[in-house]
Amino acid sequence: MKSYLSGERQKWINLGLFTFSLVPLVFYFFCVIQRIQMPFALEWGESAGINQILQLLSGERLYDAPNLEFTPLVYTPFYYWLASILGRVLGQVVFSSRLISVIASIGATVVIVWLVREETRNALAGWLAGAVYLGCFSLSGGFYDLVRVDSLYIFLLLITLAVMRETTRFGGMAVTGLLIALGFYIKQSALIVFFPLVAAYLFRSWEKSWPLIAATLLGIFLPFVWLNSSSDGWFAYYIFQLPREHGYSIIDAVKFWVADLLRPLGIAIGFGFLSILSIKNGDIPFKGEDAGDNGPEKDFFSRDVFYALFAVGAVGAAWITRSSNGGGANNVMSAYAAVSLLFGLGFGKAYGLINEEGGHRDAYKMIIPILAAMQLLVLTYNPFDYIPTAAEVEANALLFSRIEEVEGSVWVPYQSHLNRLAGKPPTIHAVNLFEMTGYFKGDVLPEGIEIVNGIRKNICNQTYGLIVLDQPVPWALDQISYAYQMDYEFTYMDRERRSALLDWQGGFKAVYLPRLDYDLNACMNTISSDRTD
Repeated sequence: MKSYLSGERQKWINLGLFTFSLVPLVFYFFCVIQRIQMPFALEWGESAGINQILQLLSGERLYDAPNLEFTPLVYTPFYYWLASILGRVLGQVVFSSRLISVIASIGATVVIVWLVREETRNALAGWLAGAVYLGCFSLSGGFYDLVRVDSLYIFLLLITLAVMRETTRFGGMAVTGLLIALGFYIKQSALIVFFPLVAAYLFRSWEKSWPLIAATLLGIFLPFVWLNSSSDGWFAYYIFQLPREHGYSIIDAVKFWVADLLRPLGIAIGFGFLSILSIKNGDIPFKGEDAGDNGPEKDFFSRDVFYALFAVGAVGAAWITRSSNGGGANNVMSAYAAVSLLFGLGFGKAYGLINEEGGHRDAYKMIIPILAAMQLLVLTYNPFDYIPTAAEVEANALLFSRIEEVEGSVWVPYQSHLNRLAGKPPTIHAVNLFEMTGYFKGDVLPEGIEIVNGIRKNICNQTYGLIVLDQPVPWALDQISYAYQMDYEFTYMDRERRSALLDWQGGFKAVYLPRLDYDLNACMNTISSDRTD
């Protein structure tokens, strides 16, 4: 019986699906092109990242004892090194740092497209996989183009996977190990991502896998020794001890599976399971298992197992980091990359299964594109939610001008990078204090108490000519109430439209100036030597 959807009709269906898949691409570039040159923080954690880069550009050590001026984030340094180099070349720190993330997010998409196309020989499947990953921009909280380590981290994970796919020879294994080590120096959870694959390689063949292990360990150990010794041991403190001060939330652990994955990506996950569950004996390996002695080298397992193990690691790393207190949606990005990859592989496999099907072939040829379109539809979002309003752009410019005009230091804990950009003495960012004061359900550390009390004393002594609180701080409100008063003249955003993106910027309603008459002793008496609440 002649198929109704053969030939020309099928081409039109595929063309329609391809056209619809352009929406995530258009939305992504619409957001990125407008956001990349905005000189202020689009997300409060961006400010801490900018501080890291400015610290490197100042010639100061990145990892040093916590202090009132600067404390680093709990991330390894490669992204910040790269951003500082590009920032010095281009002369625009925020722009150049975001540019790295933009290039990396595009690069990650390209690698996903390439991997799926190579495996399935289906260009549409590869393109749709990339479209799904770009469509997860909103699910990530719009982190793809920010001054954060995440996009470069995902790009490196996928590059490592692509290299790992290509060879099991000595040189290829060593290169893969070095790439895993480099991934660790972008974000520590890279080790979790590749643990299942590396363990499987070791289980199958120690003789072929030892260069992978050796290169990974040396690639991590040697830079670690240098960084830790040059920082007097503080490097290990920031990347190992402080992350342990994040407690874990059972609620967030459950929400990860429901809100972050199943609800928005259920169809893509279904296609991924189609790829994994259709593994059968004699399946074509990803490198040619039956090529003989003169062909490509033998590999350890089928391509489906290879990608399934990567997905286990990528989703597992996302779950662990997302479930910790303070873990944002950006931590799910490795899971989004893995799901997008498996979706493309499953989509391509679905078309292969159709060709083996008999009487219901036309129905399946309709259902599969409809399901793919539905998945893309679920991922659509309002791109204007991720663009600051004109009023917010102007308000941030006014705030920066106000900071420049103030004599002496200012305290803007959620946007502390503004101090350096305005030529003011640097101050520690709020997130660095959170790490040390039990805000993430960890212990209150002595370093945190010391810094908090230093800030309190500065407030009581009116060291800061201006205080701007985008959000309340849990450490110094009593001291502010004694020594400072609200500046009601700076209420620019009270009547202006706000974007969902910058809803965290409440500082336009919380600007404080020093009081002319106050009781210094009463203020100092509010400072406890052993508490941060």
